[in-house]
Amino acid sequence: MMRVLHTGAPPSALTALRVLLFGLWFLKAAFDPIERLILLPSVLFIPPFPLNLLSDAAAGWFAGSFEALVSLRILTALFALLAASGLNIRWTGVPACLLLTVYQALVRSYGHLNHAELALLLSTYVFVGQAFIARTPRLREKQAEHTLITVTFLFCLTYTLVGAKRFAFGGLDVFLLPLMEGWSVNMASRVSYWDFGWGRYAAESALFAGMLRMGFVVGSIMELFAPFALVWRPFRLAFVAVMLPMHAAILMIMNIGFFENMAMFVLFMDMGIRRNQSSCIVLFDGVCHFCNRFVTFLQRRDAGQQLYFVASQSEAGKVLMQQYQISGEEVGRTIYAIEGSRAFSRSTAVLKIVSHLSAPWHFMTCLAVIPRALRDAVYRTISANRYRWFGMASECRIPTAEEKQQFLQTLEEVEAFRSSGDKTPLAGETLK
Repeated sequence: MMRVLHTGAPPSALTALRVLLFGLWFLKAAFDPIERLILLPSVLFIPPFPLNLLSDAAAGWFAGSFEALVSLRILTALFALLAASGLNIRWTGVPACLLLTVYQALVRSYGHLNHAELALLLSTYVFVGQAFIARTPRLREKQAEHTLITVTFLFCLTYTLVGAKRFAFGGLDVFLLPLMEGWSVNMASRVSYWDFGWGRYAAESALFAGMLRMGFVVGSIMELFAPFALVWRPFRLAFVAVMLPMHAAILMIMNIGFFENMAMFVLFMDMGIRRNQSSCIVLFDGVCHFCNRFVTFLQRRDAGQQLYFVASQSEAGKVLMQQYQISGEEVGRTIYAIEGSRAFSRSTAVLKIVSHLSAPWHFMTCLAVIPRALRDAVYRTISANRYRWFGMASECRIPTAEEKQQFLQTLEEVEAFRSSGDKTPLAGETLK
């Protein structure tokens, strides 16, 4: 059964979206030296909307004034930062959108076109527009859901339009002829901030050229059907698996960075995922400083108090280790999550644990789309170095009076916890 992405998204998801959209614009305005446009020949300046509303003299002065461009850059970064902070989005968001429009119009005046920036700009308008629409009480309840779905659709639509244009104007020739190889060699030979230059191999290796053309075909097809990522999870996973590496490859081959697009792939994390309501036992290394900090982090964000913590060095920990046939060496390498009728270890345990947290932290469960082997490789690296990086305590953590309700230290407390209605198995389950 198909389900629209972000259906049922909570209001807290808007905070994450606001920080993403306006945070990206702040970084761009803060670090993009737009004042260097004055170094370009004035004959290249062809102002689009809204700069074309000005007289030629006024538009030319604005584009050629160092002071005006620096002022625009500072104001744009300032209002983007204020909007990202959530300071009255209706008052900070509108000037931020207008400044960003002028900012992008200046860049496009010299022929530059980046559909990643266009999607980001339209998304900020949608976000601010929804903030005004949500003043109507009956629309406020669904504001997060509607905003996220609309922004994600716009993001997908930019891919579809690019793919459709490629098919409409290039036809099959754009895929059958060695055009991609020529573009790659040409772009790799240009002066750029990024000087990877892998594109030159397209002229030197038939295998590289063939892989390049095949990737171009697959990527174009995925672009054309991008909106299906909103409603069909298998396609969404495939889209992310194809397009993210493709953007990285374009950077390496053609020296073109789609960093805004890559950051906005966060939109494919389903913000409509609900917090896990069942109980979970977290078995952790009680003398590890990093593990104890993680437990503190979890407690502060476990609004439903569904997590119960057991240090492996405690009586309760030793009982659970014996029941699940976990050696001291194993528990020293991984955290364990015992939930329902199953037990989990390593990165899967972490994802199961965060699924119990309040928003936006439980959205991290979307990271399960990453192959387990890769997740566990990162986990093992952190686990192997945690004592060296974060230190080791001389004795097991002693919970405070406020923490004791969620800490199980003795066999009696474990049995009382289970008899209270929890369905955690006693023994014999296979660790996952």
